[in-house]
Amino acid sequence: WIFKSSSEAYAKGKTKAVSHGEILFIPSEGVVGFADHKFKEPFALTQKHGKLKNVFKEYKNLKYDDDKIILAHCNNLCIPKGSYTCASFVSFTMDEVSA
Repeated sequence: WIFKSSSEAYAKGKTKAVSHGEILFIPSEGVVGFADHKFKEPFALTQKHGKLKNVFKEYKNLKYDDDKIILAHCNNLCIPKGSYTCASFVSFTMDEVSA
């Protein structure tokens, strides 16, 4: 899913129109995230999170690399590895294009 703002992604990501684990992409804000129907709050894969839940903030006391924090969170939510890999690629590509 591609959104104009993280506010729009947050609102739509909480509805049944977007399935659990689907990728939310907000290119204008540099945010990539996932719809989360387990905790009912979409979260960001990227450090930039806009209105999406900031998972890094929750895990800040753990001594994990950023990618391991998000992967652990995705595993806990049963988000498919393929979705995680795809979202990571989108995030990496976005960073390369904006650099």
